[in-house]
Amino acid sequence: MPENFLRHYYDVHQLLATPEVQAFIGTPAYEERKRIRFRQDDNLKISENEAFLLRDARTRALYAVEYQKTSGIYYGRQIPFEDILRRIKENMARL
Repeated sequence: MPENFLRHYYDVHQLLATPEVQAFIGTPAYEERKRIRFRQDDNLKISENEAFLLRDARTRALYAVEYQKTSGIYYGRQIPFEDILRRIKENMARL
């Protein structure tokens, strides 16, 4: 797993908490940004993208353990991985 890979989940969690990002989601500029930033073979429909669904229990558990090991890179307390996934799920239909 690349160093700081799991930081992306934290970043998405934090971004979803901001009104500016919430207003940006669903706009043509948002869709264009996804096309630019996601790899060509990634599913741009987040509600179908396994990287966000994490349905495989072993992968989800591994990510949770590895995420916990990165506690030193966050300002303040580290948000529990399940809380991060919960916020993503709450917004998933719009992403």
